[in-house]
Amino acid sequence: MNRMTRAFHPKYIIKAKMFCEGIVEKSDIIGAIFGQLDGILPESLNLQRLQETKKIDRMQVEISHQNGKTKAWLKIPTTLPKVKLAILAAALEQVNRVGPSKTETIVTNIADTLEKARDEVIERASEILGQWNQMVTPKRANLLSQVEESLYRPKIVNIGKENLPAGSRVKKSNEIIVVEGRADVLTMLKYGFDNTIAIQGASIPDTVKDLIKGKIATLFVDGDRSGFLITKEALTTTDVDYIARAPQGKEVQDLSLKEIRDALNRKIPVKSLKIEVENALTFKDIAPKEFFQTPEGEEKKKAAMKKLKNIRTLHDSKLRRKLFSTLRENLLGKEEFAIYEYPKKDTNITMIQKGQIAGMEKSIMELKGKTEKILLMDGTVNQKIINSCVPANFKIIVGTDIEDVVKQPYSLKIDVLQ
Repeated sequence: MNRMTRAFHPKYIIKAKMFCEGIVEKSDIIGAIFGQLDGILPESLNLQRLQETKKIDRMQVEISHQNGKTKAWLKIPTTLPKVKLAILAAALEQVNRVGPSKTETIVTNIADTLEKARDEVIERASEILGQWNQMVTPKRANLLSQVEESLYRPKIVNIGKENLPAGSRVKKSNEIIVVEGRADVLTMLKYGFDNTIAIQGASIPDTVKDLIKGKIATLFVDGDRSGFLITKEALTTTDVDYIARAPQGKEVQDLSLKEIRDALNRKIPVKSLKIEVENALTFKDIAPKEFFQTPEGEEKKKAAMKKLKNIRTLHDSKLRRKLFSTLRENLLGKEEFAIYEYPKKDTNITMIQKGQIAGMEKSIMELKGKTEKILLMDGTVNQKIINSCVPANFKIIVGTDIEDVVKQPYSLKIDVLQ
C-alpha cells in the first residue's frame, strides 16, 4: 500500500528579495543558496538535511529580468524554532553571488502563518455576519471588535486582465495611489485609502497605465532599492504626477497611518525631479533633498560639513555631482576604490584601476606617469591616504568620511559624499 504524502504545515515563512547584476534563473538562485550556506551554517542547519526532516519545505522563487539584471522574490516555509529561524534568515543575507553575478540579498519579512490564519478567520467571520445580518457574541471581545471593524472596511477588488488588487473606489476616484503589492493595498485600505491599486511586480502593467490617464496619480514606493527601481520604471513608462516614498528602510505595508500621511504630504511633483534617464543618473542624485531626508541623514550631513570646514572642496558642481553619483552607484557599501583620469574639458571620466580598499594604498604607490587622477573610495579619507596620493599626481579625493587631516596640499581637492 502506498503511503500518503504528509502535507507540510509551516509555522513561519522567510521572505527575501534578491538583486542580481546579471541574468540568472531560478535553479541558479537555489543552487547558490545551498552552496554558499553550506559553508556558513552548522551541521544542524544543513539545508538538505532540514528538507529531508521536514523542517523546511521547497523554496519558492519568482524572478523578473530587466535591463540585463534579475530581481527575485524568495519564500522559505519552515517549522524551525525562533532561534534557528533567525540564524537561517541572517545567513541567507550572506548570499552575495549567483553564478558570475554579484548579488544583494535582503530578508524583508518573516511571516507568522498562525497570524495569517487568524486574519482569515476574521475575514470569514465578517462575511458570515454580513449574510446573517445579526449580531454574534463570541467569547473573545477582542475578536468581535475586529470582525465588526472589518464589516465597515472597504473590500479589496481585482481589476484588469492582470487581476490587480485595488480598492473599490479606484476606478471612480479622480486621484489614484499606485503601490507595489497586495499587502500594501491592504494596509492602505485599513486606513481608508480605497483609491489604491498595486502593480504586483517590478514593471508597470497596462491596466495601471490606462487607469491613470486623465487622473492625478501618485506612485507610493517602499523606502528601499526596490522602490527606487520601480520609480525609475514608472517615470519612463507612465504618466504619474507625484512620487511618494516610505521612510528609509521601511515598506508601505508596515507603515502606520501617521507615516502614510506624512509620506503623502511630502510627495514630489514628477516635473520637479527632472529625471535624466539617458545619463543614467540615479533618482537619489537628482530628487529634491527633502524627499530622502531623515533625522539620521541630517546628523551625518552636519557632521560631514563640520569636518570639511577647513578643507578645500570641489567647486565645480557638475563634476562634483558626477563623482558623487559614480561613487554612490559603483562603490558605496562594497569597501572598494576606483581611480579615474582627471577630465580636461567635460565631466566624462575614464577608469584606470579598481579594487578593494585593503589594497588601495599599495595600488596608489605603484602608479606612475604625469596623468592627473581622481580617487573615489568607499572609506574614510585621512592624512596617510593624502600623503600617498600627492606623489602620484592626484587632483581630487572623494570618500564617505574624513578624519585626522592636518595638512592638505594646495593642488589637491578633498570632498565627502553627502
